[in-house]
Amino acid sequence: MGESLISYKTMVATQYSSYWVFGSMLAAIASACATLITLYYARKALDTWKQQEALKIMIDFKSAAVDLLYALDAMPDNWSHMHVNLARAAIDRGDINSSDKKREVQIYYLKQDMVESNRMAERRWMMCNLLLKDSEIPELWKKFQHDFWLYSVKGGNKADIFPLLKKVVDEIVIF
Repeated sequence: MGESLISYKTMVATQYSSYWVFGSMLAAIASACATLITLYYARKALDTWKQQEALKIMIDFKSAAVDLLYALDAMPDNWSHMHVNLARAAIDRGDINSSDKKREVQIYYLKQDMVESNRMAERRWMMCNLLLKDSEIPELWKKFQHDFWLYSVKGGNKADIFPLLKKVVDEIVIF
């Protein structure tokens, strides 16, 4: 083989090699594009996941608020802490079956359910407080909690706090 043939073969091999390099470059570009597209959809999926979690937290709070609404609705229209004290004394004595104590005992257990429902709603509120900060719900909830505390300690008329809680529940828009 002569020198010119070797040079020619080297040039042809280099040319084929450059085709392979060019093809490898295109494959690398396609791989980079696929990676960027995958990254875009992964980020979009994470954002969707955040929205789903926020929605789940709001649903949990609204559900707890509705449970509290039902517990509050089950309470008698008017009651006082005296009823609860009489019921507690009757329960301690084991005298819960007499007809004059049944109402007080019922109020005692309804109050316990109502307070437990409020605790659950308050726990759920702590999770979704920041999600609702741009609405009027935090102020309504704060006012309701203040009025509820007075109602649960002293008793009173449920009509004073029921509409406030109903407004909180109605203001939470899920969909």
